[in-house]
Amino acid sequence: MKSITNPFADDAIKAYEKDMEGKAPFMPIGIPNRYFGTDKDGRLLEYESIGDANPPNTLSLSYTVNVTASAHNGFSKTRTPYRMTFKPQPGFKIVGYQVEKLSVNGLVNEKGVIHANGSSLDYSFELESGPVYDRFRGWMKATVSVQQEFAK
Repeated sequence: MKSITNPFADDAIKAYEKDMEGKAPFMPIGIPNRYFGTDKDGRLLEYESIGDANPPNTLSLSYTVNVTASAHNGFSKTRTPYRMTFKPQPGFKIVGYQVEKLSVNGLVNEKGVIHANGSSLDYSFELESGPVYDRFRGWMKATVSVQQEFAK
């Protein structure tokens, strides 16, 4: 399976970083690694870009998450919150998501919320890292797949 890139990635990440200045820890959600959809007969298709001439009825976009929490504050564990917001592609709505965890340590309070009419998905979690005398880290390496349907 080939990897597909988005030429607008750098601009999108810069805009997100600017928006997040002074807010919770920066969590770049990146761009989709792959674009998949189904045609009218339900066959799975892979697209070069979301703007292909014949848009699919459904999409599954995959994003890579790779974060490490290594704060060691005093003699107790530290929890670092992370929050990612996924928006649907133009003309689509979010109908589901799946998180495939590849490597995880210290993951707590994981939660995903699909907002009204599939307008966005908020995925949040916390990573625990150890006290100063133990210094263990929390991390998560995962793929978040966001399922979307054509909004009729």
